[in-house]
Amino acid sequence: MEEKVVTSLPSGDTASGSGESTASPPIVISAAVPYTEEEKKLLTEQLRRHQRQQSQGDDDSSWNETTLPFISSMVEKVLQLAAQNRESDSTKDSGSGDENKPQEKANATDDVAGADAVSKVDTFVEDNDYVLEQLRLQPWPFFTLPRLCEILADPYKYNSIGDKLRGEKLQSAIRRCVLVSAPLNCDVRNNSS
Repeated sequence: MEEKVVTSLPSGDTASGSGESTASPPIVISAAVPYTEEEKKLLTEQLRRHQRQQSQGDDDSSWNETTLPFISSMVEKVLQLAAQNRESDSTKDSGSGDENKPQEKANATDDVAGADAVSKVDTFVEDNDYVLEQLRLQPWPFFTLPRLCEILADPYKYNSIGDKLRGEKLQSAIRRCVLVSAPLNCDVRNNSS
């Protein structure tokens, strides 16, 4: 099982001299994803903001200059993790189940199955690229950002079986968070004339 890093103090303790009581549960970020310290800090801040249920978002300049690049970087890392696990799933799946088939039937479908596996991996990678492209077009913080941050903090929490990450399920969860709020027109604020 992967290690997890607790990035906040338990309930009732105060955070590093700020005098602020942390009444919410500790924020846990999975150590299995290679986040930088800046990314971990931003993710922790986003999760804390959600825990306090502040409805105020970042202003547009802060969103575009700092938050969005870090969120994009973290999503890219988690999608790469999903792709690696998707590829290992497809290579393991391609060999399973053939032992029950008659030999001549297995030989007849080997070429088709191999082509399908390659096309599925290519489609998976293309979907990852599309999700990242749509995320980078977000002009302001979107309403599914808190859920996306929860997924980024611990991609294994709801998207694994035992210690095994389910790449397709993880990609689907991220895709839903990003695409449900993808802008139809990024210049909505400028086209109000």
